[in-house]
Amino acid sequence: MAAMGVATRIPDVTYVRFRKQFRKTDVCAFFERGWCFKRDRCEFAHGAAELGVGPDLKKTSVCKAW
Repeated sequence: MAAMGVATRIPDVTYVRFRKQFRKTDVCAFFERGWCFKRDRCEFAHGAAELGVGPDLKKTSVCKAW
């Protein structure tokens, strides 16, 4: 429960779905320096074993100029 006077942000479903597509698709710069304290909650990969492939964003919509 949120404290009085503190607004809680409810993430938009579309935004959450968008962000999940990119989770662990890039290496965490903080982890490489030994500074990442997020551990399993980190959105970025902590090494090559965790690194995933991002979505293919080619031809995702019709070009308006075409």
